[in-house]
Amino acid sequence: MPAKPRKSKPARNTKVQAKTKAKPRAEKKSPPPVSFRELKPGDDAFLLQVTRETMGEVFEKSVGTKLTDQMILQQIKSSGTSLIIEQNGRPIGYTSYTVYKPGTMYWGALVLAKSAQDQGIGSGICHEMFAHAKTLGCQVIQGHVQVENTVAVKFWKTHGFEIVGGPTQGSYEIEKKL
Repeated sequence: MPAKPRKSKPARNTKVQAKTKAKPRAEKKSPPPVSFRELKPGDDAFLLQVTRETMGEVFEKSVGTKLTDQMILQQIKSSGTSLIIEQNGRPIGYTSYTVYKPGTMYWGALVLAKSAQDQGIGSGICHEMFAHAKTLGCQVIQGHVQVENTVAVKFWKTHGFEIVGGPTQGSYEIEKKL
């Protein structure tokens, strides 16, 4: 007896249909612009506060020494140029750098208050500093980053810096060719 012919099943629709409408993506707002100004005698309290807030724990883990007020102010004030970073007239951080040999800038600090982080401000400052370094005739920017500051290590690598030495005294040496 011949087998009964099988009825074939209708072909399955393999297209997946969206059950909900795609939500429009929120546009990322640009942060308000920042400005730079020279240090003033009254800035010490801000410099200490923002450095302790952002660097205290990481410094101590990396170096094994407590970060003191004297260390903070000595480091900032011994840099060739230190500038307060402001947004809407309020200080949100500082940066320090020096051109210590022809063609080479040492970028000693970029410190932003936690409330000013993760908004693209640091990236904008990097681009401004890269352009500024070029106007000063620099082809290389060097710096250091704390070993335990994994967020900063990632930030600097994202902006084209490479680890070129260390760790020494709790820091990696970093460098970017312009």
